Amino acid sequence: MRATASLDDPNDHRKLGCGYSLKRLADGTRLLAVPYPTRPALGCALPAAALVARGIAIGSGFGGLLTFMGLTGAAFLAVFTWIGTRAWRIRGGSVCAVHRVGPWTVGASQFARAESVVLRRDIWPDRRGSTDSVAVLTDAGRLHVLEAFNFEVHETRLGNAGHGSWGRSGPELEPSRDHLAMEGGERLLQVASPDVVELTRWLATSLSVPIGFAAGRASSRPDDVD
Repeated sequence: MRATASLDDPNDHRKLGCGYSLKRLADGTRLLAVPYPTRPALGCALPAAALVARGIAIGSGFGGLLTFMGLTGAAFLAVFTWIGTRAWRIRGGSVCAVHRVGPWTVGASQFARAESVVLRRDIWPDRRGSTDSVAVLTDAGRLHVLEAFNFEVHETRLGNAGHGSWGRSGPELEPSRDHLAMEGGERLLQVASPDVVELTRWLATSLSVPIGFAAGRASSRPDDVD
């Protein structure tokens, strides 16, 4: 991997309701970045540190097991941190997926031409909730940008940047207006979380592409697979 652009102009920056940040890069492209998963990361970091410290204090045997468990937690923390660097560079009607590391964006420099932004809803088994996802369809494939999980208690949580669920530890979004509405058309813009809709509209406007809609049924609940 190699650095592709440096961040510039700290005043040209804002956050969307879903927690994603927007910033202009030195080369004029826009950077859309995911929020750092603070709660899941702390959920790994603190127990991992405690296990490693206790394992070292005890020594061999059981202490070695505790140290191993702590290092495993540290490995999960590294994964969470890497996921928390996911971002997308947007230039005109093109987009590419990158990672934001400090003041740099790192990763592929090849842009793909955007064709549409798709907002999709999938109803969970037993109708206990739903998943709303946002993706950009390009001439090179699909870029998953966001997943939001609508629980049956009028609660919507952000997933980990389109790659699964943090469960109930994900950042809370403005709730979906109807988490069980099986809508595959424009009405999905009315029932999905306003924070999800805001991101969908921003992407479509920034890329100058239409919004597409889809609906389906999920094979399992997010908590069942993550």
